Amino acid sequence: MASIYSIYNELGHGFLESIYQQAFAVVLVERGVALGEQLPIRVVFHGVDIGEFKADLVAERSMLIELKAMRALENAHERQVLNYVKATNLDVGLTLQFWPATQVRRLVMDNELKLAKSARKWFERINPSRNPCRSVCIPGIRVRLLHLVLLNPGCPTR
Repeated sequence: MASIYSIYNELGHGFLESIYQQAFAVVLVERGVALGEQLPIRVVFHGVDIGEFKADLVAERSMLIELKAMRALENAHERQVLNYVKATNLDVGLTLQFWPATQVRRLVMDNELKLAKSARKWFERINPSRNPCRSVCIPGIRVRLLHLVLLNPGCPTR
């Protein structure tokens, strides 16, 4: 967090977002943080690649950072970062505002919740009868919908 304030104290406000992004990248690299800039991230919907967006910065392969140089952060900016995080295997997104004053918003989306939601949707798509006693396989993951099995006392696998 000290990085954002050091940049703001030195540059002030009024520059384009790209200038603040480059300054932030310089400061993080000086501090030994592994950093990716303008990384393309694919968006997949129903198993189909539908496009990509570019993340301003990704630090240490664990945190997506979106920079803004505008008068005020709005809910739409938070939703943008949450959608970006949802499209990745990252849990944390930061929105950094540099104008007219600095502001930081930390947004977290648990990947286990993302996985459970996508697994449930996938299961419902391949199993329209919603048989709660069926195991499903997602590439690399085996999911047993136990919460549904427990609610079905007639399930033969109990």
